[in-house]
Amino acid sequence: MRYALFIIILALAGCGHHQDKWKSEYLAVLKNWEVAYSGADAKAAYEETLVYTEYLKKMQRDGVPFKAAPVLVWNYARLGLLAEHLGKEEEAARYFATAVRYAQAFRPQESDSKTSEAAFRSALDQMDTPDKIAWRRK
Repeated sequence: MRYALFIIILALAGCGHHQDKWKSEYLAVLKNWEVAYSGADAKAAYEETLVYTEYLKKMQRDGVPFKAAPVLVWNYARLGLLAEHLGKEEEAARYFATAVRYAQAFRPQESDSKTSEAAFRSALDQMDTPDKIAWRRK
């Protein structure tokens, strides 16, 4: 019985360490993405958005208690916008379609007017304006 308490304490301490690790990793990935996405280099913004998206998907696969789905929806829409900006029309269409699928799966009760490609484009035009996002000025 004495050892059971000790094992539980060790397990909880290990969980805390794991949680601290993913939080610090997440914050580092997020910071890199924020800097790149708001910068003037659309290619760097695209690459960091891919890294951020892959990290979020890894968090989901690993069972990290973080609601990644709503962030992924917007990441895919932003990847679509970036791909389009970089002249990658097929990729842009694929990313916007993925954003729509994620949005419909995440919020099935929402109407198409809120989960369509046009809705994402409109929202990004309002959120990611050229005065905040330098690569959009070009």
